[in-house]
Amino acid sequence: MKYTCIVFSLLVVVAAVFAAEEGITVVASGDTHGMVQACDCTIEPGGGLAKRSFFLNTMGGRKNLLLLDAGGFSAGGLYDTYTEGREADSIRTEQTIVGMELLRYDAIGVGDDDLQYGGEWLLQRAKAASLPLVSANCFRENGSLLFTPYLILNKNGKRIAVTSVVTQEKLFTGDSKVIVNDPLNSLKKIWKELRAKSDYQIVLSHLGSSKTRELLDSLPDIDLAINGHRKTETNALSMVNNIPVMQFGFQGKSLSYARLVEKEKKLIVDKSGWYFISNDLPDDPKVSAIIDALKKGKQTDVYDLYIMSQCPYGLEALVDFVKFIDKNPDIDWNIWFIGSVENDSILSSLHGPAEVREEMMWLAVKNLYPSRWFEFLKTIADSSITTEITLKKMDLAQAIIDSWIVKNGVSQLAGHYLRSDRVNIKASPTLLINNNPYEKQLTLERLLKNRCEGNGTEKYCDSLPQCIDNSDCRQKGKLGKCVNKKCEFVEAVKFTFTVLVPDSSRQKPEDMVIATTEELFAGVTIEKVAMSTQKGKDIIRQYQVDALPFYLFSRDVKQAYNFEQVEKGLVDKNGGLFFKKGIVRSNYFLKRSMEKGSIVLFVDPFFKDISGILNSLQKDTALYKRITILPMFYDDPQKDLWGTEEGFRHEEALRWLTMEKFFSSKAKSYLTEYAKSPGNSYWFRSLDGLSIPSDTFVTTLRANSDALLEHWKLLLQLSIREPVAVLFDNRETAIAGSKSELEVLLRGRGKGALSR
Repeated sequence: MKYTCIVFSLLVVVAAVFAAEEGITVVASGDTHGMVQACDCTIEPGGGLAKRSFFLNTMGGRKNLLLLDAGGFSAGGLYDTYTEGREADSIRTEQTIVGMELLRYDAIGVGDDDLQYGGEWLLQRAKAASLPLVSANCFRENGSLLFTPYLILNKNGKRIAVTSVVTQEKLFTGDSKVIVNDPLNSLKKIWKELRAKSDYQIVLSHLGSSKTRELLDSLPDIDLAINGHRKTETNALSMVNNIPVMQFGFQGKSLSYARLVEKEKKLIVDKSGWYFISNDLPDDPKVSAIIDALKKGKQTDVYDLYIMSQCPYGLEALVDFVKFIDKNPDIDWNIWFIGSVENDSILSSLHGPAEVREEMMWLAVKNLYPSRWFEFLKTIADSSITTEITLKKMDLAQAIIDSWIVKNGVSQLAGHYLRSDRVNIKASPTLLINNNPYEKQLTLERLLKNRCEGNGTEKYCDSLPQCIDNSDCRQKGKLGKCVNKKCEFVEAVKFTFTVLVPDSSRQKPEDMVIATTEELFAGVTIEKVAMSTQKGKDIIRQYQVDALPFYLFSRDVKQAYNFEQVEKGLVDKNGGLFFKKGIVRSNYFLKRSMEKGSIVLFVDPFFKDISGILNSLQKDTALYKRITILPMFYDDPQKDLWGTEEGFRHEEALRWLTMEKFFSSKAKSYLTEYAKSPGNSYWFRSLDGLSIPSDTFVTTLRANSDALLEHWKLLLQLSIREPVAVLFDNRETAIAGSKSELEVLLRGRGKGALSR
């Protein structure tokens, strides 16, 4: 409750500032992808329309505020990582449309995936909700504009024109009746009229970073652009040809803002940054109620199978998956391919170019012959013949397939590869059921049994065995065994698993350990104990605890089934058993001196978004002064790692440590230069700008080589194994999976909300 009050007070201050400021503040969103509810996920949580509404309401009146969205708001399609099937996704899209109108958006662009249910479908629902959609390059077959091409909005006495363009790229099947014309030519046709009616012009560019840059090169009169679709820029705002370009966070989890002031009849960016829609924000009850009222009917289960077409394990799974679909024609299902994309057009897969080509052929069949797609998969699954022979067997024209591949193969398959990368799927096969990973063996019998456990209404459920293996036999407090396809139970050994935790912390690593322990031991009783209680103090004294969480098994665990799975990782001492150091992660270190307010960031110099992290930190001057930045690496520096990536990481880490220890006043400046070109072999060139002689630095570097080993010991002591972590108050560590998670941690959001 204390934290909620602090957050709300802060928002009131923000609102007061906005009310007092002149100029215009633009707040931008996009790529919501039907994320109606906030995500309670461990990686990048937050979002949700009701929380977004609450935040926007704290900003006061709308006289100076321009609320814009660059499109991609619809659920379903390649970009929606929480797809629930076409029917349910269309309902979520309607919820999003109604919700965004309640948030009082001034203008919303149309994205390519927003057209997946049909252009007229979208237009009708937007009109019914009074949603201000704009698009300058979406046309009907008769040549008429499908949506309003632009809007003129009055903000703080200025006339602001807002228009939008969408990509012509086709990553998935959309509405063939919607003609998407060339974005630049479409804008040129309305530009003279638009400029005559307005003081300033804003373009919602759902084209992606590279195409947006090309657009700005050709149309330099644009005063502000908001980039949607594919994004490579990680900052809230960047300048392209002296034109400010805003970004936004994925799935509505962060909004960007830019405060614009008028100078010499031009809009100048006075201030910009991020607003995070965190899970700690309350919901707007009005928005929640209306969105919830739009829920309809029973949701269809969605099965997403990710494979590589030439992976034998993937094809083996496909055999059983196809049989399962045959028995369950009512479910929604998808086949996705796993691979990687470079520069939007270079595709690669584990089994090489032949696999890429084959997967394009599969997608050609799906798009050209949708009614025969399942037949094609059955034919592939039922035999070991090649795709080419399968096409001949089904009398599908290879020439037509090849022609489709030339036109659409790269873009369609790139969509699959980008999706698999976004949801971090690398293994073939991987099955998601309603976006949850299916962890068991992927066989027909298993899939059927899993479905029966979910609803039990299918005709085949009664004919399935009670169990396939021991994992199917579970009862609280009992051990189950699968004997002749039937479960037999005996009483499990009872014991206590005591978990000693800090009184409050930003993260709770004990949750996973508790879940695993409950999975292993049917007779376990979990007892959580706070460190400040008398029992907590007694445990700390008796077992000389120096780090939390601390896990204590009572001695009866030795007689429990599955004890041998944890035995080697335990110490038996003072009447109890506890984990050896390093077996489980600690995040609170009792014996380290308390340094209230200190912040140390540990980050891998080769982390994929190292530039974004360092640049973001530099923008918060007060925070940047307080924070110490140290390197993270993954292996013992005493090993011979010369020539490997880890070896290069060690070299850069030593440079960071040497800078911090011997050239501390210039350490941050070195990192500023490093952010411009991470991992550059010519790192020594940055020393000239810092007025540090190269020979002096190299000599100091060599003399300081022991620092790497000392730092490695610190990383082990703090249980830091991830690319990005923070040490708060010299006692508590927290892990960040991304730049946005780090920003939430460093700005104090979440502190208290995760308190026990």
